[in-house]
Amino acid sequence: IARTVSETARAPVSDRQNLASALAAYRQACAARRAQRLARVRAEMPRLVYARHFVMGGSHYAYTEALSDAQAERNFHAGGKLCLAEWREGLWQETVLAETKEGVIRDADVNYDGTKILYALKQSDRGDDYHLYEMDAATRAVRQLTEGLGAADYEGCYLPNGDIVFNSTRCMQIVDCWWTEVSNLYRCDRDGRNILRLTFDQVHLNYPTVAPDGDIYYTRWEYNDRSQMYPQPLFQMAPDGTQQRAVYGENSWFPTTIIHARGIPGSRKIFAIATGHHSRQPGDLILIDPAKGRQEADGVTLVAPVRPTQSVIVDAYGQDGDLFAYPYPIDERSLIVMYSPDGWEHRDGRRHENRLTGFGIYWMDIDGRRELLVSRQGLACGRPVPLRPRPRPAARPSAIDLAKRDGTFYVQDVYVGEAMAGVPRGTVKTLRVIGLDYRIAGIGSNGNSGPGGGAMISTPPSVGNGAWDPKILVGDAPVHEDGSAFFIASARTPLYFMLLDEKGRMVQTMRSWTTLQPGENASCVGCHESKNSAPPATARPTRALAAGPCPLAPIGGPPRGFSF
Repeated sequence: IARTVSETARAPVSDRQNLASALAAYRQACAARRAQRLARVRAEMPRLVYARHFVMGGSHYAYTEALSDAQAERNFHAGGKLCLAEWREGLWQETVLAETKEGVIRDADVNYDGTKILYALKQSDRGDDYHLYEMDAATRAVRQLTEGLGAADYEGCYLPNGDIVFNSTRCMQIVDCWWTEVSNLYRCDRDGRNILRLTFDQVHLNYPTVAPDGDIYYTRWEYNDRSQMYPQPLFQMAPDGTQQRAVYGENSWFPTTIIHARGIPGSRKIFAIATGHHSRQPGDLILIDPAKGRQEADGVTLVAPVRPTQSVIVDAYGQDGDLFAYPYPIDERSLIVMYSPDGWEHRDGRRHENRLTGFGIYWMDIDGRRELLVSRQGLACGRPVPLRPRPRPAARPSAIDLAKRDGTFYVQDVYVGEAMAGVPRGTVKTLRVIGLDYRIAGIGSNGNSGPGGGAMISTPPSVGNGAWDPKILVGDAPVHEDGSAFFIASARTPLYFMLLDEKGRMVQTMRSWTTLQPGENASCVGCHESKNSAPPATARPTRALAAGPCPLAPIGGPPRGFSF
């Protein structure tokens, strides 16, 4: 631009006049194009709420809780704002609603009436932890919803009934491969009371959002008897924590991590970010269509621009070139998104956030056409959400009965599904239930290696290439001649299943886990059957249904740890 200005100044008057006229015409055309592109945004979401803060993530995408008493790792960079951008005079003008110099503000959300703004605030590095706050959009009065030094509450999201689902370190667990605190999902009422844990998972869960049908999408990091770096699939559950199940990538090497997922209104498709394991959260923008497939690249398309999508095995995936985060869908072709066209700044062989060019908020379509809405300068703009009323998913009654301590599992036919391909019928006689035990603190260290990468185990339950978690022998359920099983199991406990033959030898094992809520009746067709398939039709109830749920038989004694 400087060279063009200099050359223009030296050009003849007639040439300068022609160039000035051409530039004026070009600016006019750009303004008309911008007005056309943003007409729907201006009409439907003229006010945007977002937080400005450092780019989330650190040595790992999930390590963002920055606990005041963190055991080893704390990712914290002071400075944060809660901001409102309003359409005025051809631009979105920014107003700061709340600000902290010593702390961080993050995770803005808006209730379904468009009257309340939810966010997380950590007021200082060592003297406070993230907690949930709510601001009245009209009066800007603020009230604190959760509290307690030593536990971080963040990534809050309003549920259709006014309750809040959020991420929290209240579970008091440590990551299997490092001395870093774990977060799971919790639910509280609109005043921050009656906190209830919804998930009982091994390591971090992240970024809950409500889908158009009312379910909750979230990222689940899995480590159970699997690769060390690649299983961070997209999961979903009902608002009460029942029906926890995979949406995409639960048996995939690719994408490495699926995060910041949001369902598209009027569609079953999902915008999300494909990022790495040892990386921060921004990455490539993807469009997920589960109808096309649910593993590897079958149902994933890289967009902005649309391009061929290959299944690749890369730890720090999506960290080169353009960077995206926090997509907010408008429809299947357009969205609002946090974006940096410049990517990371590389210094000392590492990736650093570039505060000069930074991350702004853009309107974008899947072909890569884009318009800047909020400036990229200064702190990055995180999690943009329109400040407006929006359609509320239909309310559904809870399936939880807190007076109970257990629930039931029903399997229609263990032989259905790719995990049992080639196994003759009649082979399986028993379904064994195994529990997982998670640790609170690291003690010593141990190694683990394999095709999924090498890693440390922070509390060695075995020597050498051992499991991530101690296994608990819980009990056995019979598998009937038709392959069905129906049994009672403890709720609020991570469990997985093994299939045994008549001599007690393992035929297949579940390399994940599942959890019941109290009183829940969970069911599946078979063993890792495709979720895009229909259950086999039967003329009569299975033998297990006819017999009813049975208690688990002891495995040579009471539940206990498995060892040699």
